[in-house]
Amino acid sequence: MVVEVLQRRQSNTESSLHQREECLEQQITEESRVSGRIEAYLKKHYEELAGKVDYWMTRHEQDIEMKGKDVHDLKVRRVFSHFLGGALFILLHFACTAKQGKWSDKIG
Repeated sequence: MVVEVLQRRQSNTESSLHQREECLEQQITEESRVSGRIEAYLKKHYEELAGKVDYWMTRHEQDIEMKGKDVHDLKVRRVFSHFLGGALFILLHFACTAKQGKWSDKIG
């Protein structure tokens, strides 16, 4: 009788352990499936972000290049405006002095 009780206990324990093993295997399978889905999502999201980074880096480089050209153009305009402003001032000065008769006195 004691042997039968021990055998039943052992059988129940084995059955319980077997059920626990099946439950753990199902959990592992579910975790693997979910992990695979998460990994696929992250890869897709990473690729999208990498594309956006490439786009914005290209745009940034183009903007920097355009701003560099704008700065260069402003510098050129500044130089010409100083040069032309000075030349215009001299021309106006000669024109005013010529009207007053001072120019003709200097020439002749």
